[in-house]
Amino acid sequence: MTWKSMRLVSMKIAQSLLYAPSAFYFYPWKPFMNAVVGDTYRVAYKHFRRDHSDSANMLMHFICLFLQLLGNFGFLNALNGSLMRSIPRLHMKHFETELIPLLTALLWIAYLLIAASDAPPIAVVLSIVCIGASWYAAPLLEAWALDIGSLILFLITIPIGALLFKNKVLKRRKSIREVAENTCNGVLKCALLLAAVGPYAVGFQGRDPVLVEHKMSGNIVLVCLITLCSTLPNPVVPVTIMGCFGSRVLYALTGQEVLRFFACGFTGMVLQGTAHGISQQQATLLNLEEEEADRKLRFEWAHCTFFPCVMWQSVYDSIVGAQTLAKGYVQPPDEAGPSKTQTG
Repeated sequence: MTWKSMRLVSMKIAQSLLYAPSAFYFYPWKPFMNAVVGDTYRVAYKHFRRDHSDSANMLMHFICLFLQLLGNFGFLNALNGSLMRSIPRLHMKHFETELIPLLTALLWIAYLLIAASDAPPIAVVLSIVCIGASWYAAPLLEAWALDIGSLILFLITIPIGALLFKNKVLKRRKSIREVAENTCNGVLKCALLLAAVGPYAVGFQGRDPVLVEHKMSGNIVLVCLITLCSTLPNPVVPVTIMGCFGSRVLYALTGQEVLRFFACGFTGMVLQGTAHGISQQQATLLNLEEEEADRKLRFEWAHCTFFPCVMWQSVYDSIVGAQTLAKGYVQPPDEAGPSKTQTG
């Protein structure tokens, strides 16, 4: 195998490790992967701020943030419980459903304190509060309530955000007609999601006895399909669709609660895309698809790893009118040359 081939394989593996488990979910390997193949907080914030300066867009992203944080820890709790039950040696009475989520939360907080030192302290503190609150609250929530509640809240924020805030792209408040069109667009997309979520939330009995007995085989097929989507040159849309709907279909057939929480991460990505469409600010991950492969992978890892903190800083900068990192970003030597994401 040539050096070029080995490099391509390693990049595909890194890309899959980001997208296949849901890009905005945090896992213990994320800080280490971002340190090796990702980028700095400054770079992550520059890209985030460019695509998330509209107030209505940010308001809708808050729904996505809490859906993904709670879904993240709900998934880790369910996964931890499954591992403890299936591997007796791992069973520890006091940590039966808390060990993996707890360690993940502590690692996440530690990484933000170390690697996001350029962020305003208030952004780091608020990120830590959100992580801690989500770790505490996730075991108390049902997956269906998180799913449907998030969709309803998201729909409510569409007209509120459009009516309250001036659109950054249009440089004016939207008309009633535009607000109605945006709301209808959001309703349509959320209706598609509810079509997948709703029947199972109210007790739809679609269990297949054969699949329930061989659910591990179904899980392996789902993982393979999501992983395959995650290796595509531009994986954002394919992996989101497969993760969002594939996980729910398999849940409907096998009844594995862990899949419902896993799907929440991809639902959040669908809602993020909807928010960007309504605000007319291009989604960062889609913007980054125009980058060269090396830069694209670095920027994607940084964007998804620092997500809570860059979002809080964007809110902070909008309130106080400061954009220090966004405007004062110093281009590293290896990034010289024109680039749409650097100059856009």
